[in-house]
Amino acid sequence: MARPRTPDVLCPHCQSDQVACVIYGNVECDAEWLEMIFSGLVTGGGCMIYSPMMRLFCNACKKLFGTDEESRQIANRLYRRARSTARRRLKRRRAEEEPSRETDDHLGASTPTKPGTRP
Repeated sequence: MARPRTPDVLCPHCQSDQVACVIYGNVECDAEWLEMIFSGLVTGGGCMIYSPMMRLFCNACKKLFGTDEESRQIANRLYRRARSTARRRLKRRRAEEEPSRETDDHLGASTPTKPGTRP
């Protein structure tokens, strides 16, 4: 999967626009969090907080950067973007996975099956 582009942020090391925000601390590993990680817009920074805290991560050269206030604001913006993207993707995926009640009505209320067989 191609990493999303962030044209407003460039890596100072390689000039790539494939930048993610770094999230520190213990996080609840749920479907939304995993979707944000897999989107490439968020990466985990671990539970230890060091000084200075690097706020951004380049997916191209794999280097951390950004310790100033502007980097913190950019990281917050990327996090909000990643979260809304993850929620949209999960909502769309759940809608696709749910069987349509309209198309299943012709099958009747329920069809008994033997264990180990498909309906």
